[in-house]
Amino acid sequence: QASRAPGCMAVRPTFSHLSTMVVESATLEDALKDGIDLSTNAFMLIHGWTAGPLLMEFASNCVGLLKQGGKTAKQIAEEADMKVGPLGIALRTCSILGYLKFDQSTAEYTLQTGSELDELMAFLGPEAPTAQAL
Repeated sequence: QASRAPGCMAVRPTFSHLSTMVVESATLEDALKDGIDLSTNAFMLIHGWTAGPLLMEFASNCVGLLKQGGKTAKQIAEEADMKVGPLGIALRTCSILGYLKFDQSTAEYTLQTGSELDELMAFLGPEAPTAQAL
């Protein structure tokens, strides 16, 4: 359930099996004034202007690894030479968007195969003309 702090956007929980992150403010103005602190305004990062690059990184660096089977965020980070914190944000986002399933009992992410993932790879995968142009 979202609640509101005075003068702030809705407070939203993250989708983490380890903890809940409270977002007290997620506006561009706050990020410009205070900088980007992933512990307080990470939700803003997932919207709009970062969604494309985030999904391109996922398509380029994670999908191939996850085709081998389920992996934890730490395993993916180690194999793809990524930092686990930002990767966790990307993985949770991709779970919300339906590209991944997260198993709380094993803390593993698995690909959710289907037309949505096929479309993502067609437009933002490493061989896609869109991704190559960017």
